[in-house]
Amino acid sequence: MNTIHEETPLPEDLRVFLTVIRKASFGGAAAELQQSPAYVSKRIKILEETLGTKLIHRSTRRIALTESGLRAEQWATRILNDIDDFMSDLSQVRKAPSG
Repeated sequence: MNTIHEETPLPEDLRVFLTVIRKASFGGAAAELQQSPAYVSKRIKILEETLGTKLIHRSTRRIALTESGLRAEQWATRILNDIDDFMSDLSQVRKAPSG
């Protein structure tokens, strides 16, 4: 039986997380997302608190994913792709003539 956690990560936090990974920096992610580095840092902190685990090791020169971060990357990618597919499917239904 699946259980639902009291807190579920927000899709936006998953997007921020994946952007940090792709850009390999908080600053690069902030620039791409057109947000401040503080915003990116806050969203990652909230995501880590929600999941109850550290996802990223940060240093002044680079970031590295923890083991949990590697797993979270796979799940976040899958979840966001599913959301995109879901929205695309609904869009097709809305556009189809009904009768």
